[in-house]
Amino acid sequence: MRDDPIVKANEAEMVLNHPVFKKATEQIESEIMRLIQKSEFNGSENAERYREKLNLLLYCQGRYKTVLNQTIQAGKVAADALEKRKIFSKGL
Repeated sequence: MRDDPIVKANEAEMVLNHPVFKKATEQIESEIMRLIQKSEFNGSENAERYREKLNLLLYCQGRYKTVLNQTIQAGKVAADALEKRKIFSKGL
């Protein structure tokens, strides 16, 4: 049943709304932003690479939420389609 999009959506929603997950992602995002703001803008190649890595980390961290939200939306679409099939089959 793990491949069921509705089950996956429910699990994704539980993760996304779990207080521990929320707190962890907020802390990670805050720390990355702090490091970006603290980084030097002295034009050096090392400083630029450091900021690029931090920006990549921030992007990757945000992708977790995006993937979870996409999973939730796919589950909602599947649930709607299932409901419509049930209604249609009752009408026949």
